[in-house]
Amino acid sequence: MTAVTDPGLCRLTVLAPDGRADFAVPVDTPIFDLLPVLVRRADPDRAHAAAGRGHWVLQRMGDPPLDEEGTPRSLGLRDGEVLHLRPRTAPLPPIDFDDVIDGVRTAVEGRRDNWRPELTRRLFLALGALGLATALAGVVLHPGDVLLRCLTSGALAVALLGGAAAGSRALGDGVVGTLLGVAAVPFALVSGMLLPGAVGVTGAPAMAAGAAFATAAGIIALLATGADTPLFLGIVLTGAATAGGGLLSAVAGLTGAQAAGLVAGVAFLAGVVAPSAAARMVRIRLPQIPTGAGDLGQDVEPVPERTVLAKAARADQLLSAMFVAISVVCVGCFALLVPEPGWAPSTLVGVVSVALLLRSRVLVGAWQRISVAAGGAVGLALLVLGLVAGLAPVARMALVAALVAVAVLLLTGARRLPGRRLLPYWGRAADIAETVSAVAVVPVALAVLDVFSLVRGLAG
Repeated sequence: MTAVTDPGLCRLTVLAPDGRADFAVPVDTPIFDLLPVLVRRADPDRAHAAAGRGHWVLQRMGDPPLDEEGTPRSLGLRDGEVLHLRPRTAPLPPIDFDDVIDGVRTAVEGRRDNWRPELTRRLFLALGALGLATALAGVVLHPGDVLLRCLTSGALAVALLGGAAAGSRALGDGVVGTLLGVAAVPFALVSGMLLPGAVGVTGAPAMAAGAAFATAAGIIALLATGADTPLFLGIVLTGAATAGGGLLSAVAGLTGAQAAGLVAGVAFLAGVVAPSAAARMVRIRLPQIPTGAGDLGQDVEPVPERTVLAKAARADQLLSAMFVAISVVCVGCFALLVPEPGWAPSTLVGVVSVALLLRSRVLVGAWQRISVAAGGAVGLALLVLGLVAGLAPVARMALVAALVAVAVLLLTGARRLPGRRLLPYWGRAADIAETVSAVAVVPVALAVLDVFSLVRGLAG
């Protein structure tokens, strides 16, 4: 027997109580819709029962009846299989084993978690990743000569990039190439962070250098492997944002919190243009909205379906990578802003977190919605933890009790909200709240930068 191939037919032999017939059935048609035809052809004497689809079932010998909502493809039917058409009230009984050992063997072989050859590959990939992580920990965790550690990690990053190119291009193994390319990024990060330390410079310059090296490694890995562009795009965007924050602190004289506030604001606003940027990256030309009757005849040339679907799927992957990078950058900025004194840093964390949560509701991709919602939720969690640290014991316990109540409400929502259509005014209220929070990001970020204090000082 051979596997079902798209978009062909699945050839089956159906045995009925009083007849048999051979069929070539579409692989994507539910069994429920095939049953009337199967009954009429395989058992004409009982064709009158075909009108009641629920009266008949299809099953393999010794197996339970097939799911009527499944298709030959989803059920794993293969060309040449023999199926039994039986009344629902009298299906074939299960096979009894006269040999217990044979029954145990059948049960074990039928388990989905049995070891398969592809799992061996995954195991060795995981062991290889563990070895690379151990090597990185050996460079980072054990003190020693800074210059030696810098050169070692840099040389390993270069070697890994070369291995990524060889694995992906020469051997044609994109997974190994991607793994080596991703592993080169933290080694480059460590090398860049240690390089200023070799001459006694630490802090923001070291962070900027490390992020710049990591960004460069991500770009080289992307070009060298030509695989998994969304993953490397996320790495490059995260590294570029981190390097920009370090440069702002090292060159422009901003404090760590001020640089983090500026980067968080820019990252959040970048989410507005992310969809159009993803469309441009895959060269999807969106038609212009017609302004009159004369424009209705423009941009009507047909585009091949396969091209549109492939580009749309690619754009969705790139957009997911962008939103993951935005969330990671925002969470890193939140960690720097929460401990800072004053109202502005904490307010910025709250405003951006709420805006991220509200924006996540309109995203349709799972990675997009999860990453953006997680970024907002982590921001609020950090904000609450920072608030708890400064409260009196009684107030702290009251806040903890309130958090438990919020958790109970969220669990209630997990039970009631899925699949439930909310009233329109809730969506409108969320739109207004998102707009207000998004607009509030700019003035609060300026307050973190002390721009208003500077303006007041210039005004006398």
